[in-house]
Amino acid sequence: MEHPLAPLEVFLDLNFNARDGDEFLMYIIQWTKEREGLLHLCCKAVRISEVPFQRVRRVLDGVQLDCIQEVEVNCIWDLPTLGTFGLYLGQMSNLQRLSLSYIDVLAEEEDREEEEDWDRKQQEEPRSFSQFLSQMLRLRHLRDLNMDCPSFLQGRLDQMLRCLQTPLDKLPMENCQRLTHSDLTPLFQCPNLRQLKSLHLFRLSLADFSPESLRALLEAVAPTLQDLGLDNCGMVDSQVQAILPVLSHCHQLREFTISENNFSVATVEKLLHHTAGLRSLEFELSGLSSWGY
Repeated sequence: MEHPLAPLEVFLDLNFNARDGDEFLMYIIQWTKEREGLLHLCCKAVRISEVPFQRVRRVLDGVQLDCIQEVEVNCIWDLPTLGTFGLYLGQMSNLQRLSLSYIDVLAEEEDREEEEDWDRKQQEEPRSFSQFLSQMLRLRHLRDLNMDCPSFLQGRLDQMLRCLQTPLDKLPMENCQRLTHSDLTPLFQCPNLRQLKSLHLFRLSLADFSPESLRALLEAVAPTLQDLGLDNCGMVDSQVQAILPVLSHCHQLREFTISENNFSVATVEKLLHHTAGLRSLEFELSGLSSWGY
């Protein structure tokens, strides 16, 4: 009685998918509540894949959100759903990794069977995104931001970047065809990307983009960068050659891929010449698009 035992910690990842139900998760939550003071349920990772948000909400209402360190969302959610999820996200004060895939906005070509409902959702989008951003401001330990098909960030990426409270270690962005030149400029100028260890840009259209901003970002992260991917970005000879001197100073670089772009064999040779002196480099992939041969 003088030295009571600390509560038993039970670690459980929350995985939501179309295959498995939530009965086990709900049972564990109830089992923990019945033993309050004796047990502490610690959920460090949440993975959500193609399930209705109401399923997720029911479980999140029963767990201690500040234990969560990793969230992965792989769902075709609209912005109102993302805004609602943000209210939970903001309570995950120790979150370190956030991955968002396939969050979408309403499109003109969508089926308009319910015209009033479509108009209502369209009006909700700006408010929902602002609500999501207000919760992002509370994430003071976020180090890894992973975004796949982030069409909802078209015209909004700069707002998202301004919400970062700490420098990121990792920034993978994939399938970003909808992001425009004006979206990319703030990306390369964001102060909280100046200590990156890993930068992956996949299918991000850089074809008509001035290499100056990308070169400036690489110069800033050269002392820390360990992993760089610039695959399928439509890069041409002049753009690749503009960043070659910077690559020579990325002495921590371990992996570097720049495949499926539109530069020539001659540029590949120059590239290999500049990376040959990187002693930490373990893997390099610089294949060309079909017309580059």
